[in-house]
Amino acid sequence: MSLRPLYMWAGGKTRLLKHYRQVWPPMDEFDAYVEPFFGGGAVFAWVHSIDPDLPAVLGDVNWELVGVLHAIKTAPQRFLADVKKLTDEYFSLPTEKQARKAWYYTQRERYWEDPTPPRLFVLMRLSFNGIWQDCKESNGLFATPAGLLNHKHPDQVYREEMVLAWSQALARAELHACDYRDLPIPSGRVLIYLDPPYRDSFTTYGTGFDDDDQKQLAFWFRERIAEGATCLLSNRCVEGDTFFEDLLGDVATFHYFDVTYTAGRRKATSSGFQAKQAREFLAISKHRHLVSPHRTAPGL
Repeated sequence: MSLRPLYMWAGGKTRLLKHYRQVWPPMDEFDAYVEPFFGGGAVFAWVHSIDPDLPAVLGDVNWELVGVLHAIKTAPQRFLADVKKLTDEYFSLPTEKQARKAWYYTQRERYWEDPTPPRLFVLMRLSFNGIWQDCKESNGLFATPAGLLNHKHPDQVYREEMVLAWSQALARAELHACDYRDLPIPSGRVLIYLDPPYRDSFTTYGTGFDDDDQKQLAFWFRERIAEGATCLLSNRCVEGDTFFEDLLGDVATFHYFDVTYTAGRRKATSSGFQAKQAREFLAISKHRHLVSPHRTAPGL
């Protein structure tokens, strides 16, 4: 079974893969794949479909997300049993939204008291539009509001075969809940894909990532090139500036794609709210072993 993302994720790359395929380096050139900002996992799922045996190092600063992956990797049957129990409870409720909504918020409060991966997974599957939010009441834990809650079949919440396929795919992957700078990078021919929180974005994923952080990431990108890695960076274009081009234009080739944002980025018009058109890029390192890691990135 081909992998698909386990949950909806604002900023996920599923729709962009058709563009990435046209410029992505051949995967048979690499000994390992590294993804420090895992998020929804769409790119890893695609890379795994190309080379299921390629070792991977996957990380995210969001330990709650990594906990879900770890549970699926190490104890999939136990994870599925707990998910099934919660899903059966959800579908035993009256079909009106109010009953389901009350159940969702009760489960969310239980998660705040005991943050277990199966309960988080079910909450994420039922939450609003793949957006990750936290709040003071949750002490920084997942706190996204409920979604439409109009599910008609348990397959809309989870699919056992997909969870098991992910467990098998993660068997050759290292999982780390850490900042990208602390992620261990394997030796040899490595491809590193970076998908940080976007500039000028409504989505923070529970963590801040301002322009100074983007500059630090660009410098880290340069350091990894100097060590021999091939690096890729995705982000969005902000009208009127060349922020990333100024930071990485000498070491990376920029490929641009027009996209439509549908999660939280709707534009107010006279006829209502409409999906917002935007432009994104994928920067791919072009020089290897030629960039000094000691060079200071512009603005640092």
